[in-house]
Amino acid sequence: MSGKTAKLAVVLGAIALIVLFMVMPRQPESVVEEVGEQKPASAAEIELMAAVEQVQNGGNPMEGIMRIRALLEEDSTYADAHLWLGFFSLQSGQTDKAVSRFNKVKQLDPLNPEPFWQLGMMHIDKEDYRSAIPELEQAVVRDSAYVNGMFFMARCYEELQMPDSALFYYESYLPFAPDTVVTNRVNDFITNLKEEINR
Repeated sequence: MSGKTAKLAVVLGAIALIVLFMVMPRQPESVVEEVGEQKPASAAEIELMAAVEQVQNGGNPMEGIMRIRALLEEDSTYADAHLWLGFFSLQSGQTDKAVSRFNKVKQLDPLNPEPFWQLGMMHIDKEDYRSAIPELEQAVVRDSAYVNGMFFMARCYEELQMPDSALFYYESYLPFAPDTVVTNRVNDFITNLKEEINR
């Protein structure tokens, strides 16, 4: 296999792995914890979930959005309502509104990893890798369920041509890889980076 063909194979493998990461749960089986008894949902939580269901599966999504906005008129500090409006803004291509909502959630609920994750992935979509790294790092710090953020940080550092940092995050992620396929691909990335560093 020529050097060019080998490099193309690695790039195609990386793309396939990234697609796999985008669709897999953020939390590998190895870090799933038992969930204890949950407190009953509040009226606002019940209304929010009903509104979300209406947006996602109902015949009138805009009415569901209006229901979520009505919850924020009652309580402008309801972080989960801002978060869902951020998701729906992102889905509809309103990225500026999504960024504003996710930043609002960061202010209202600073321990919540989700807005950091969403902003990090948005930066990656725009190829703004330098901005993506701290957002993903904060998601991982806040919740080990977001361990896939280490993989994406490694990819960002690779794009920024910082192989030592990329290697560190691939190696940090490796123990959490959910299956043999992912483990093998990450090991390929590690091998290639080590070769690059030692050239």
